[in-house]
Amino acid sequence: MLFRPQRKRFPHTLRDGDLTLHAGATASPSTLAGIAELIRQRDEARRIVGCVQGNGALSFVKVNRVDGLRRKVRLLLGRQRRQAGFDWMVAELLNTAEASARNAPVPAVHGFGYRKRRYGLINELFLLTEFLDGYVDGLQALEQGRLSAVQLLTQALDLIGQLHTRQIAHLDLWLGNVMVHTSGQQPKVIDLENCYIGPLPHFAAVLGFQFGFLYYYRAQQYIDEVRFDQLVEAALVQYPRLDRAAFVDIYQRAKHQHVGRKERHQLVSHGRFVAD
Repeated sequence: MLFRPQRKRFPHTLRDGDLTLHAGATASPSTLAGIAELIRQRDEARRIVGCVQGNGALSFVKVNRVDGLRRKVRLLLGRQRRQAGFDWMVAELLNTAEASARNAPVPAVHGFGYRKRRYGLINELFLLTEFLDGYVDGLQALEQGRLSAVQLLTQALDLIGQLHTRQIAHLDLWLGNVMVHTSGQQPKVIDLENCYIGPLPHFAAVLGFQFGFLYYYRAQQYIDEVRFDQLVEAALVQYPRLDRAAFVDIYQRAKHQHVGRKERHQLVSHGRFVAD
């Protein structure tokens, strides 16, 4: 039930023992067979499997283990946790596929898969995405001197806006999740397990958190707060109807305090940080 919409998006299916792969309609049998072989031969301790060439494109294969009986049962029944949505390994697959379908600035999704063991429980999920050839993450870009902190943060703030135009709020966007192309192609966002997709009832508060978190988590090592505030002010031109009071309240706090994942999801629904 949980993956039925994804199976419609990715109708090509390969079943090989306990492994099932679903890929787009253009995927060739040889591509799927190559992915299955890559999964079988991998070092099982690694989350990143590698890449497979097919139909002129590279598919990047990522593994998410489903540990713990409760998680496996939730996945079998298609249920979410009491708070904060699906378990992260499920959320990454669903969110990335949906964001890709909305033409967001994320790696294109080529398919997904899973491995079932005892009692039909899934113990591994596989996400097949576009291989971002020629890209490095934002921290690497800074360390290699490919662009300045101001340039990178300007791109990151713009990416947040691009995602919002597609009703996607990335709740864990930091410099390491911004992928920068070494030859100047458009940047992309990765690691979408902690996202909210849909209309936001408290948009200003969520945006305030996103901008504040970007500074709090690592960016403050590369830029001073006054300069970052100036970049944010320039970015806010995109939001002429923004509730500035709600934005500033959360933004100023998020720049200087840790906000847990549960609090972030409560912010989406309540428009404020909710204490336990």
